[in-house]
Amino acid sequence: FKAWHETAKPAKHRVFNLGVGGDTVADMLSRGPSECQARRPNLVVLYPGLNDSRRRGSVSEAPATSLDQFTTTLHTLIKALGGISPTLVMSSVPPDESRTNPFRGGYFFSESDAYEITRAIASICSSPETYYFPLFERWCNQQDRKDLLLDGLHCNAQGHRELFKELRLFLTEKFEVNAT
Repeated sequence: FKAWHETAKPAKHRVFNLGVGGDTVADMLSRGPSECQARRPNLVVLYPGLNDSRRRGSVSEAPATSLDQFTTTLHTLIKALGGISPTLVMSSVPPDESRTNPFRGGYFFSESDAYEITRAIASICSSPETYYFPLFERWCNQQDRKDLLLDGLHCNAQGHRELFKELRLFLTEKFEVNAT
């Protein structure tokens, strides 16, 4: 993605990966706006939700972030980033519960929790400067979606290729960039 996006438009665009493993939307809010303000990107891409929906210790524990808190924090983050550059928010991949219950470190991820987070993301992403990429919805309808995941949460090489193909098409349509 980085190589393609940095050369896709007539003017060169830089891509910074500011993702930190395990970050919740509150973590993104605490550092995202200041980091983006310093870099002045042409597009901010957010992938929130899965870490907010994780449950620690057992599937019956409360998610790391309540749905209300997630919604409020994501809305605040998008608003803060909106003054800096357009923002693209992606929903998560649908977790493969057969490999995520439990997951590393005693976490539990469920498709129903990811679905609820996805619904919240979709409802928030309605402003003109925010774009929504419905990865969860797209991949839920794919028969081979579990084959695209390395560990039940993260894309494997084939999943990254598929995600790049879909995201490139989406960005090409939304931002009129060269698809090659």
